[in-house]
Amino acid sequence: MKRIILILVVALLPVAANAQYIGGAKYKDIKKTYNYKDYLPSQVDPYSPGLSATWSFFVPGVGQMLSGETWRGLAFFGGSVVCASVIEDTFEDLGKQLLIDTDNNTIQWSNREKGQTDAWIIGITTALDLGLAIWSSIDANHIAKVKNMYYQDQIGRRSAIDMNFAPSLAITHNGKPAAGMGLTINF
Repeated sequence: MKRIILILVVALLPVAANAQYIGGAKYKDIKKTYNYKDYLPSQVDPYSPGLSATWSFFVPGVGQMLSGETWRGLAFFGGSVVCASVIEDTFEDLGKQLLIDTDNNTIQWSNREKGQTDAWIIGITTALDLGLAIWSSIDANHIAKVKNMYYQDQIGRRSAIDMNFAPSLAITHNGKPAAGMGLTINF
């Protein structure tokens, strides 16, 4: 298991190193300005909230790293690694508590209380790991949305409806001029 964790950490380093940074904006600095609930998707958005959330559910922290929040992502990833390590060590200890006969049938626990404690530890740690994955997924989604809103404001293409009226002058089909008003709507 420790080899798998080491391989994942080494594999995630390039992701963290190549994460996009938009104008040096950090989530902690802009989260009070932008509410993720007001997010409207745009074709110019550099981050995908859905992709970030999905990655962070399966490997906590990756979605944050993809959105340029490397240290935040590493914190989620570290928490998941700790949970996985506790589960692995406890399963190993639990296996040592079983007495097995020559036909590979479990006979009994060598220490029933220790076996029950290990089972509780595995259950609680698994629930914590699942909760961490869900929290990481939601957090990555919010980060991507807030950073996209910041980016939309920076390039001046905020996805809000902008309506303008302007006078217009046209020539009708019979050659006479016609005056009126024009309406421009930008999304």
